[in-house]
Amino acid sequence: MALANTTTATVLFTLLLLVSVPQRATAYKYDKDVWSSTGSSGSSGWGGSSGSKDASDEKSNLMFVKAGGDFAGTHKIIALDNGYAELIKGKPDSYDASTSGSLGLEYLVPLGAFAFGAGAEYQLTRYITQDINTTILTKSGFSFLPVYGVGRLNFGSFYLAAKLGFGIFSGDNAYTNSDAYKLGMGAYYGGGLGLIITSDEKPLLGIEAVYTMNTGGIETGGFGGFIQNTRICDIKYSKLSVSLGYYFAY
Repeated sequence: MALANTTTATVLFTLLLLVSVPQRATAYKYDKDVWSSTGSSGSSGWGGSSGSKDASDEKSNLMFVKAGGDFAGTHKIIALDNGYAELIKGKPDSYDASTSGSLGLEYLVPLGAFAFGAGAEYQLTRYITQDINTTILTKSGFSFLPVYGVGRLNFGSFYLAAKLGFGIFSGDNAYTNSDAYKLGMGAYYGGGLGLIITSDEKPLLGIEAVYTMNTGGIETGGFGGFIQNTRICDIKYSKLSVSLGYYFAY
């Protein structure tokens, strides 16, 4: 059911992009010299030939709105507490996670051949596809909400991307299987590559493939916010994301 909903949402998002392409091609003024492959300063950028318009009168920054699928997910447990280590003794520490989807937003500012900005990603629930059979984890759903900084190195219409930030970790009732356990946030990082599709030398659509690592933890203890929780294990969730997005100029 979750996969069907994700597929439907992705299809509808793609149709919306395709329908809006004719309007988008002329909807925004845009600084070609900043994002072109050979701008006025001779620097490498994105998506087309150089232009002659005054950069002060044009829009250069971009908002990238995207949706896509998350594949090849792996959920790994790293025990930090002796009691928890004994609990999962003899069981695998790595489990497959189901295919799911994500919605993302990035704001980008060009700087020569580079672009820098910030972004966030909302992950739909994904599920552990194997039964772990411990008192803490069962076959259950989880997700992350990463907020991160992003950097790009542009090669014409192609780019390399790196992302670094933190992610808020959440799970359904079956994930911890007890009110005594809480989920803690952790680091988020990854990298990949992308392609920008232009119209009239302006970024219009984007295709991106990124491998990312989301980290978090399971914690116990704490009392009324006065006693710090104790992390009993780290969680690492890796995935390959392929997304389609739409650019807005600002």
